[in-house]
Amino acid sequence: MSDELAQVGLFLDEFNKIRIIDPAVFAQANDLKDNYKIFDENIKGLQQTIDSLIKTLSDLGHNVDREKMIAIGLRNSLKSIVKDRECQQQKLQALIMEKTMELERLQLEYHSLQLVEVEQQELIEYLSEMR
Repeated sequence: MSDELAQVGLFLDEFNKIRIIDPAVFAQANDLKDNYKIFDENIKGLQQTIDSLIKTLSDLGHNVDREKMIAIGLRNSLKSIVKDRECQQQKLQALIMEKTMELERLQLEYHSLQLVEVEQQELIEYLSEMR
């Protein structure tokens, strides 16, 4: 009787109920449906993992950008400090040159005054002897 029903497109399942789909095909369809649910859950889990990874990478990118800006600021500050030190060094070198020239001038003046003193001492002695 099952063969006769199969010829007209009707089938009996394990509970002897009449079906329009072959029980083997129905079982495969149910297996496919169950596999799809598992696959769908796996895809949703993968999507959550990907979303989490994207968020983590985005946060990391923002942190890298922030640290990069800090590093650029520090590098610029360091360049500024180096330039300020170079400028200060040049000013100090100019001051040293100025003071060196003043020292030389004062030494020459001192020697000149020593000569004048010697001459005046000689003149005083000479005038003292003449009296």
